[in-house]
This record gives sequence, C-alpha cells and structure tokens, in this order.
Amino acid sequence: MKTRTHFALLLSLCAATPFAACGDDDDDNPQEQTDSQDSALHTGITLADDGSYTLDRKTGYGDDWIYVNLSSMDTVAVSEQEHKTDLSWDIAFNRYNIRTNSGTSGSGLGGAFRTDATKMADVAAAPSKDNFVADTLWMITKTPTMSTDGVIEIESSANPILSKAISIIIKNGPPDYDIAENVFLIRSADGNKTFKFKTISFFNAKGQTGYYCFMAEEL
Repeated sequence: MKTRTHFALLLSLCAATPFAACGDDDDDNPQEQTDSQDSALHTGITLADDGSYTLDRKTGYGDDWIYVNLSSMDTVAVSEQEHKTDLSWDIAFNRYNIRTNSGTSGSGLGGAFRTDATKMADVAAAPSKDNFVADTLWMITKTPTMSTDGVIEIESSANPILSKAISIIIKNGPPDYDIAENVFLIRSADGNKTFKFKTISFFNAKGQTGYYCFMAEEL
C-alpha cells in the first residue's frame, strides 16, 4: 500500500489528469451531504487524456452508491431497492467501499480478484472464475461525525477485495489515504467479460476528497 499525503506527490503522479490534487479533509458538512443526495445521483464519468477515469459526483455515505457499467464506462441509474436484481451495473462506489454485481450485492456473476501486478500492462490473463471473490455483508459508514463516538456504521454489502482499494488513515489534521498499488480484476455482471481496475487517487481537480479516480480496461 502507498500513502499519498502531500499535494506535490499527488500532482506529480496525476498531473495529466483533471483530478490531480488534494486538499480539504474528509469530514463532510451534513448539509452538503444532504444536498448531494437530493440532486441527480448519476452524472457520469470523465475520461482524462491519459486514459484514466474520475467519477463526476462525490461518493457519499450510507445507502448512497454510484453504479457503473464497465462496458459503456458510464454511470447507470439504479435504485437501492432494485440493485440486487438489476444486471445493468458491474461495479458501484460508496466512499471507501466498492461493490460488484455478485453475492450479497447482486444477482450477477461478478466478483473481484487482486493480482500481484502493479501495472495494468503486466496483467495479460485472468484466473479461473472460482478465484473471484463475491460480495459479502460489510460494515460501512452511515454518518461521519466528529464526536468521541467516532463514525456511525450500518451493515451493508460490498466486495471485501475491492473495498481495500482505498483506506482512510485518521490522524490529527486532514486524513491521509492509502491507495492500493495492486491491479484488480473485476468480472462483469453477466460473467462474460473481465476488466482490469486500478485506483489512482481520491481527489478531484479542486482538491476535494471523495472522488474515485481509476484506470479500467477490458482484459
């Protein structure tokens, strides 16, 4: 795992992308979070010149998930009431958690596998489908808080492999983030495609946290 803590480091790693910056801490304003959830939930993905992608909308907490179809590389409108039976999505993002359309998250044939490679080009083949890990019940943050009680968690569903792609490091001052160096493999909902996936950063061009930036391509 590698920790990206300084603006200069992030800028040097992601200078060619529209999101290569860091800045404010991760303690969201409750009103900002409410406004975000009341607005359009699926606003797309931006492709950068270097081939990387960034979500156009900040990831939220609780039941706020951003669903993505990896073949079209765009968000899809999927409600929390229908996501388990909807096969239009392959992957979904929620703050520090990621779902695949599999297991407890969906009726699809998805799942994830973590390779030992750190470069997308070094992954040339996928393991057998039995090596892909399906989603399971997972504790996620419902509400961030600055109280001594810490965060409020709820039981949800996520992929235990992909949910380690980004980890928050709580400390005095703004938090740091561990970005997994590994390339992951993700099966599509129909099980017919495999995609390489690598997280790049958790910041957008304005230095705001909560925006997934990643590389993805079909294997």
